[in-house]
Amino acid sequence: MKMYLTGLVGFLLVLTAEAGLGESEENSLCNESPQCLQFETVCKDKNFEIRRYGPVKWVCTSFSAPAWMLGAAPAFWRLKNYLDDNEIPMITAPGILEMPADDPPPKPQNNQPSWISKLKALSAKLIPKMHDYTLCFLPPMELQSNPPQPTNPKVKIVETAERYVYVRGYKDWVKSDAKEAKILLENINMTSYETSHFAVGYNRSSNESSLCTETKECLLFERVCENDTKDYEIRHYDPVKWASVSFKWSSAFWFLGAMCAFRDLKHYLDGKKANQCYRLKNNIPMETAPITMLFPEDLSQHDAFASFFTKKLTYSINFLLPSELQSNPPQPKNDRVKIVETGDMYVYVRSYKESVFKDRTEAEQLFKSLNMVNNEKPHYAVGYNCLINPEQHSEVWIVAEESHNVKTNTGQEAIPLEDIGVPVRRGL
Repeated sequence: MKMYLTGLVGFLLVLTAEAGLGESEENSLCNESPQCLQFETVCKDKNFEIRRYGPVKWVCTSFSAPAWMLGAAPAFWRLKNYLDDNEIPMITAPGILEMPADDPPPKPQNNQPSWISKLKALSAKLIPKMHDYTLCFLPPMELQSNPPQPTNPKVKIVETAERYVYVRGYKDWVKSDAKEAKILLENINMTSYETSHFAVGYNRSSNESSLCTETKECLLFERVCENDTKDYEIRHYDPVKWASVSFKWSSAFWFLGAMCAFRDLKHYLDGKKANQCYRLKNNIPMETAPITMLFPEDLSQHDAFASFFTKKLTYSINFLLPSELQSNPPQPKNDRVKIVETGDMYVYVRSYKESVFKDRTEAEQLFKSLNMVNNEKPHYAVGYNCLINPEQHSEVWIVAEESHNVKTNTGQEAIPLEDIGVPVRRGL
């Protein structure tokens, strides 16, 4: 979901006025939605503008997470379920996400023993701090006066009064919000720990033919064939380089390790050295898709139940490097981040239109389709979209091996992969 406008920061005045939702016009920001939040531009310069918005009702849900991307998906589906339960179409824009103020810089503790400082620093690394966020959608005009009351206690109807707002617009999706919000705050002489702000999105990408509808670059492939029941396909991928972090965690709590791995990769892209705040020379934009996560063979299927919580398995998260860096990517300063290259490979792919968090269920279906014992070998969870995108495209990958057979849907004996014209080579 490309977000073409984000970074609404700092309310100036609160008054009362008429409702602020109306039909989208030809040159409106809401070029994909019939109804749009109306505003009046008060003044404008090259870096930001001030707008007046009338009062309007929203349907909102709040959540706590170490980073907004880790909690936005459940929040989105709570709001989506509210709309679906009340048969309300998604015909309004924008959607807004309230971002909390940053924590103020720590004050120096001159008299504090060094071991206490080290313990605090270690705790901050191992235990991610939770932050509070609020995601809101606009009910349509005909429901603004009396929107249906939510049955989920986590979903609320909220009315915002008339307000004057600082706005900075940019042509990118919501992942760039932190950078753009910082620029806006600097222009109005404020800091990120003085106020919360809103990330505001109007558009999806106009390129619906590609799986990568939110990024400038996409991992290319050749579709070799599709099975008779169309529940998976075989693709060919050329060699490509990724930034990768591996981590060991139990099956029950792998997501805790994933959060730390994601942070390490984001620091590599941003050009931050491990455990440091200053920037290096990387500054690599997140403009590629997909992101993949390697799940190991699920030993909890075979071992005692206790191993599900105690036995550590090796996972990895992988970011695709941009095309201009494929030949010579910046070397990571963090030892946990590696540059890896996947070789020429053929992959079984099962696609589904839901969040990547449904990977386990979809992986079980792919293993079943391939006549394989459930989770008998590693697989990839593959995500293409921002977690709050209502039109998710996610995939399960299993790298093909020479010894594996393809199941047919005719009840006949399974046939070797090579017999359908796929020259199998290991890709990892």
